Parts: sequence; structure tokens; C-alpha cells
Amino acid sequence: MAAYGLKQHVNIATHSYGHTLDLVITAEDMDLQSHTQHDVYSLSDHMCLQFILSHGSMTAKPMDYVSRDWSALDRDLFQEELANTDLADMHPDDVDSIFCV
Repeated sequence: MAAYGLKQHVNIATHSYGHTLDLVITAEDMDLQSHTQHDVYSLSDHMCLQFILSHGSMTAKPMDYVSRDWSALDRDLFQEELANTDLADMHPDDVDSIFCV
């Protein structure tokens, strides 16, 4: 979960047989305001979990990206340059030679 920036808040067994079956998972940087477990095994074989999540205003983070202006592509020039490469001279059954440098 850490690889995805997630955090598991329940760290005790929540099932009557001693397993943790009930989870509260949030983003790593999100904290719970409160988190309590209630033993209600007489009603169910799971604990009752109560929690309050903090919520703040969520704002989108600006991202930079680079993109080609494909509308400016000179297709005739691209086709001509591609025709002048070794790929244009290869037979379709000879793909193994691409990887031999």
C-alpha cells in the first residue's frame, strides 16, 4: 500500500477468530480525527469500527506536460524520411535483425 501512497489505520484483529478483516484505508497524508473499535461479537463476528475523516479542500495540482503539435506534422516529409531508413528495406519475416546491433 505504501507504494501507492496509502495507509491502513486498523491495527488490531477485527474478527472473532483473531483476524483483521475490516480495514480503513486512506491516503498517507490523510489523518483520522478519531478511530474507535467496539466489541459487538454478540451481534456479529466482526468488530464495529467508527471513524471520522478529516476533510479539507481538495485542489488540483498543476501538472506540466510536453506534447507534440501533431497538426504541424509534415506527413509527406515524415513518409520520405521513414522510407530512407533501414526499416523500409526489411522483409516482414526478418524482424530478428532489428535487435542485432
